[in-house]
Amino acid sequence: MARYNIIVFTVYTADRLTRLYTIHIISSMRKDKEPIPDFHEVKVKLKNVFGIKPVTYVPLVYIVVVVLILFFLLIYPGIRFNGALVHFTSIPDKAVVKIDGKYMGSTPVTGFVKSGERTVEITKPFYKTYLKKTRIKGRIFGTLFFPVRQKINAKIEIADLHKIIQWKYKDFVQNPFIPQILTDTVSSLYSINNLTSEQDVELKDFLYKSMYFIQTEEGLRYFIKACNIYFSNGGVLTSSSLVKLAENIGLMNENYPLAAFWFTVALKDKNAVRIIKSQWFKDKLLNYISSVNNFKWSSGIRSHKSINFKGMTFAYIPEASFLLGNTTDKERLTKLVDPLIPVPVTVKSFYILNREISRADYRLFLKENPSWRKSNIEELMKKGLAEENYLKTFPEKADKNDNLPVTYVSFYAATAYAQWLTDKIKTTYPRYRARLPLETEWEWAARGGIKDAPYPNGNRNGNYVFFKKGRNNPEPVKSSIPNGFGLYDISGNVWEWCGNWYSPVSYFLSPLGPSEGAEKAVRGGGWANLPELSPLYQRGSQPPSWCTDYLGFRVVLAKE
Repeated sequence: MARYNIIVFTVYTADRLTRLYTIHIISSMRKDKEPIPDFHEVKVKLKNVFGIKPVTYVPLVYIVVVVLILFFLLIYPGIRFNGALVHFTSIPDKAVVKIDGKYMGSTPVTGFVKSGERTVEITKPFYKTYLKKTRIKGRIFGTLFFPVRQKINAKIEIADLHKIIQWKYKDFVQNPFIPQILTDTVSSLYSINNLTSEQDVELKDFLYKSMYFIQTEEGLRYFIKACNIYFSNGGVLTSSSLVKLAENIGLMNENYPLAAFWFTVALKDKNAVRIIKSQWFKDKLLNYISSVNNFKWSSGIRSHKSINFKGMTFAYIPEASFLLGNTTDKERLTKLVDPLIPVPVTVKSFYILNREISRADYRLFLKENPSWRKSNIEELMKKGLAEENYLKTFPEKADKNDNLPVTYVSFYAATAYAQWLTDKIKTTYPRYRARLPLETEWEWAARGGIKDAPYPNGNRNGNYVFFKKGRNNPEPVKSSIPNGFGLYDISGNVWEWCGNWYSPVSYFLSPLGPSEGAEKAVRGGGWANLPELSPLYQRGSQPPSWCTDYLGFRVVLAKE
């Protein structure tokens, strides 16, 4: 059985006037262990230091400790870090702040700046640099708890509004999920100074161009908000600015007659249904359906022969007025409005290569243009003209597969090829230049003169090269039967680059699409796609530097 002893230690000062502390130690021992001696009291006596008694130096030690603590809390910070917490703001914000050439952050930002005369530099792309000598205050006492605070606000002036708007537009195109870019751009420009009439028009154009990339309710909300700021000249929406807004909504309806459909696609289901059920929308939809049903397709006569140039045959495509988009299921329009709604377009006559560009074709281009060879891929990537898969499966030397369509080529590579071909044909056909087809041209050529059909040869996809079990690559060019215009593989085999920028809602605004974007349109479907999911009116897009085994191109010849 264990036995417990309590041992008490009591410590006294030298003069035994003060008991300092008592320590209780509980210990145990077993019967078979040596018993612990029973101490009644242990006394500790502090010694004199340099003849000074503890009763004198102990309080002094306490005083020194307290003084040191107060010094390091109230005085030392002010000596070591003498300066102020400076809050930097700018109009517009998100400008870079540098103090004596050292980066501090982007406005609004707060940071410590040492006292004395400092050089404050605030910069923002395409704005004039704010550069000023500023005296920063400082204080020694109590700065840890009550720091010196100072404010610097910079109003930076516009250096090049055109470049600012271009920069912001590109930013929004690449990041349409951040619609605050629209309101930030308009409000920041109006906060600087009064815009000239030319600058005002450019800013308005920026807003209208942004419509091509708005396809969510949040984006639509910020677009309307930005329009409010614009028509109120950066101020509060007054009665006169409200009239301006109403007038421009009417003008928008005139310039973009299908903008109402764009609204319904962008809005969430609940809000979209509210518009669709409204009488004005029903009337607009009925008028649109009537115009589609009564539209008269027309085309010129195929009176021109094909152009043959060094083994390449360019088929003549007559001018035409036709319905772009999904015309095979017009009944759906009474129930659903989608981005592939039919829209009337007109195209001029042109010539188009009757097949896709082959490896053999591209090899001739590479022979005369070493900068586009695979060996130069790092330089091409650095310039943003291609990505790492460029010409991934392209053999250095010609082989039995040189009649396959060239793939793993970027939009920029395809454009460079077209420019090279233009230089080649100038002596024979000086009035023509080679380029990539626009989507409107591509779709008209793909239809082969047949209207309201999902495939180039009517309602059947024929022997076009689409997905099937065991197929892992594209087939040689001219693998399918030609359409009415004599074009091979216009559907299937590989997707084909088009010359215009892509917008998912462009049919509501302009079939030609935006003047600038983040991705280029691609058409035609490919060997990895199911035919039922790849009708000729189906659209796609890819970044212009993208290189993949599913994508190639063909060129057109058009009059300059």
